[in-house]
Amino acid sequence: MRAFKIVLAVSALIATAATVSAVDLKAARKGITAEEAKFCKALMHKDMSWFEAVAAPNFTETDMSGKKSDRNTSLQDMKAGMKPVTFTKVETRLLSLKQSGKSFVAVTQNVVEGRARGADGKTAKFKDTGTQRETWIQSGKKWMITSLVSLTDKMTVNGKPMRSRG
Repeated sequence: MRAFKIVLAVSALIATAATVSAVDLKAARKGITAEEAKFCKALMHKDMSWFEAVAAPNFTETDMSGKKSDRNTSLQDMKAGMKPVTFTKVETRLLSLKQSGKSFVAVTQNVVEGRARGADGKTAKFKDTGTQRETWIQSGKKWMITSLVSLTDKMTVNGKPMRSRG
């Protein structure tokens, strides 16, 4: 009888843990999806304040070649990269989300289109489609990104394929 009660108690704990985890994942999906929408708006308007607020102090970005940048370098590169660009479309889609301890790992796909002025002064149309693995944490009620790893990147300029940015 005692063994049966222990089995019931353990089963109840497992069921409760699964329910809490599912609720946490659902809340995380809602929060991270909201942040991804804010990302689109911030990029369209070249608003660095969102990026500065959401990138955790220990944020790192890893490009396609494996080169890793810290928060400050990543934000500086982003700001410089936005200067010659006019964005006409920014979309993102959450492909998957998994919990890993207190973190949530999202795989996203972004489509970014616009016009960029080259060093020669000519304007070119571009389209960049890529997937990323992002690691998010919740700090109080605020979501922060701690890591972004580029997984795929396909870019065209004036309709012609270009080499990946790294």
